[in-house]
Amino acid sequence: MTSLTSVRTTLDHADIRALLPTEHPHLLVDRVVRCEPGTMIETVKAVSSAEACWDDHADTYPEALLLESFTQSAVLLWARTRGRPFAGMPRLAGTRGVMFHRPVEPGCLVRTVVKLVPGTESTMFFCGRSLVDDSSVLTVGNLVLAIDAPGAVLRAAGE
Repeated sequence: MTSLTSVRTTLDHADIRALLPTEHPHLLVDRVVRCEPGTMIETVKAVSSAEACWDDHADTYPEALLLESFTQSAVLLWARTRGRPFAGMPRLAGTRGVMFHRPVEPGCLVRTVVKLVPGTESTMFFCGRSLVDDSSVLTVGNLVLAIDAPGAVLRAAGE
């Protein structure tokens, strides 16, 4: 397994599992094919008909899972950029400009490219897209991740 501060630009499944606090079937990144900490990450996800999301009525991969795969890729980029573990859990704080372009079917290999737009120690911004056969299936204009500090209580504005 690779340490967080390693200069390797690729990550295998064991490395990904060490960085993302999630397990199968919720782990939606199979491999990191390129990572430039502080700049970008490129990941792949093989869509299989054996995944738990398929039922008798579904013939396309759920859009929410495409966005979750993008989000997990962003978390991996942030983890590699930080060079140390998160003190709390990174959470999706918001999105803007999310567009789904075409359906994804079993047997597709989804390639996700996420770019980092620097933020603060506890909040980071990302943009990018996911492709199948070099054709966009998802574009994200802005995705915001925030670290959920242990024991923190979220309050409405003005409380």
